[in-house]
Amino acid sequence: MSSSLSASQSATPECDENGFPFVVDRDSLALLQHIHPYVYVWSDWQAERQLYFNGYIVRTPHGKALIDPPVCDEYLMVAFEAFGAVDAIILTNADHERASAEIAETLGIPVWVHEADAPRLKRPPEHTFKTGDVLLGCLAVVGVPHQKTAGETLLWWQAEGVLLVGDSVISPQQDVLTLLSPEKYADLSLAKASLVEALLPIAAAVQAIFLGGGEPVLRNTQAILGQFLASIA
Repeated sequence: MSSSLSASQSATPECDENGFPFVVDRDSLALLQHIHPYVYVWSDWQAERQLYFNGYIVRTPHGKALIDPPVCDEYLMVAFEAFGAVDAIILTNADHERASAEIAETLGIPVWVHEADAPRLKRPPEHTFKTGDVLLGCLAVVGVPHQKTAGETLLWWQAEGVLLVGDSVISPQQDVLTLLSPEKYADLSLAKASLVEALLPIAAAVQAIFLGGGEPVLRNTQAILGQFLASIA
């Protein structure tokens, strides 16, 4: 893929009140969806899993981040540049390295991942974080041990009620939350218990859930999350 971008492509576009471009590129708009005041999503359909792999652009008052980028092409590179400086690529687990190396090297964006998952990345990350850290001034790192990888992470933006999830929860169909298949876990009981422990303290404040796999939950969120937690408790 060529990393060269013309001046017309990278010109700063007119933005809405949240700082998102009204128009980036006609092809990019087919890939990027503005689904929340501070969140864009783009997806890669996995036919064998019957599931979308999702990546997100999140704009916070303290900077912008790409979360778990699933795929990238020249149109998306144009879109990322149009959003202005992106401060970080944040991975919720090592298996979501996905297109992060390509984007990091082309656009010079540092990659962040939980310290427990850093050794598993093909490309060494520029930075690591740990449970309890706060990224970009507002994304709290909630560790979820005993999942598919040791560094599985939830990103919790309390002020906006936004929860970003990697692989600890997926949504194979609209408004349904579930776990990965049992063979993905070394100990399913411990995986369930750690997830309940991580989610229960924040469940009542969650307004939107953006998942690495499947459909985001943007309505009836607390009821859907409550039903999920009851099913694994």
